[in-house]
Amino acid sequence: MHGCFWHGHKDCKYYTVPKTNTEFWMAKVARNQERDQEVWRQLEAKGWSVIIVWECQLKKAIFEETIDRVAAEIVRNGENYRAVQEDRKKAREEYRRERMERKEREQSLLKEVKSL
Repeated sequence: MHGCFWHGHKDCKYYTVPKTNTEFWMAKVARNQERDQEVWRQLEAKGWSVIIVWECQLKKAIFEETIDRVAAEIVRNGENYRAVQEDRKKAREEYRRERMERKEREQSLLKEVKSL
């Protein structure tokens, strides 16, 4: 959840740069945006999916639309997660199968060498 003012929601009526101490506020909001990006990248690197909801998207007029969007993203993220888990499972099974085959070949070769 991002506050439109504090996180600098572009083209939003709730984000306007104050007329006093403008440089301070612009730097403050810019730093908040940079930190948002840093945190977002860190979370995604750990396998999380980030869903951003802006303050203005919780207003009565579009609240239901926002809820539908977030729900759809959660479902899509769940589907993606399950697909990734399934791919990992297949890769592990393939690795185990190849390892077993390699071990069997090695044992077979050892038997041949011992029989010479």
